[in-house]
Amino acid sequence: MSEECEWVQLITEIEVRDVEELRSGVVLCALIERLQPGSVPGSVIRHASQKPQLPPFTQRENIAMFLSAAAKYGVPDHELFETEDLYDARDLLVVARALRSLSRLAHKKNPEIPPIGPRLAEKHVPPNFSSERYAGWSEQQYGPMKSMIDGAQKLRKSMKERESKETPAGRPKVPPKPANLKSSRIN
Repeated sequence: MSEECEWVQLITEIEVRDVEELRSGVVLCALIERLQPGSVPGSVIRHASQKPQLPPFTQRENIAMFLSAAAKYGVPDHELFETEDLYDARDLLVVARALRSLSRLAHKKNPEIPPIGPRLAEKHVPPNFSSERYAGWSEQQYGPMKSMIDGAQKLRKSMKERESKETPAGRPKVPPKPANLKSSRIN
């Protein structure tokens, strides 16, 4: 989590050496307040630089305020953590994931803020082939494709015809004898 702590320190300008310093929630509230002013009460932020020893209930409340503000900022619910994940150090990887997600969103909203972790995928927009720019290209590609498709359709049709003439055992069907022919058996 050192990369995440360095990022928090860069944004908040509060020294953060390890994840234990995030446990009170005060630094996290200062972080989200820097990114989205007015998102947490000012009384929490005043204590950020002193990092006072707060009662456990207050620390948990601070973490919950950070999580609520981060969700409003745009961090997806599945990338947030539970208060106990940080406070009890139960799952610090989830905390790191939330901070990375927050950093990517902050970078998206303000490119001067550096992101940490992998970048967000952009929505894929298929090219518009109806424009004049691609008109010649699509016609050139469609010509050979059309003949291949026609050939495949003819092959499929001939295979279906062949299957209909075969018995389940795979042998050709014997055509029925015409009714006007008599058997040529010698008695």
